[in-house]
Amino acid sequence: MNINQARFLRWVLVETSHPGNVGSAARALKTMGFEQLRLVNPNTPDIAKQADAIAMASGAVDILESCSVSDSLDTTVQGCSMVVGLTSREREFGPPAIDWESACQLIAQTVQNQGYVAHGIWSRANRS
Repeated sequence: MNINQARFLRWVLVETSHPGNVGSAARALKTMGFEQLRLVNPNTPDIAKQADAIAMASGAVDILESCSVSDSLDTTVQGCSMVVGLTSREREFGPPAIDWESACQLIAQTVQNQGYVAHGIWSRANRS
């Protein structure tokens, strides 16, 4: 994937609760050449404008300022050809898991065809 294809990737934080994590995510995205940070139903109002978020963004305030906030995951991933949910543990229910190498290939294929891909990361408090 090249830097021009990075525009097809959306990074989605779902029900995040700590402003510092949003700022850290913005900084990490900017460092890696990504721009699209999306927040779904954050637990703190105006989370991207909080002092902790701005401090942890450290040079990536533009990512915070341009991030979108939505009440719905459906709205956030609208227009995406592929949605990937990241987890560190196996789940008993839900769609089947695929290994990271296979996921990377699918993501690369989708982006090469100019399809948008959303990567979702859910808050630990809401995992079962």
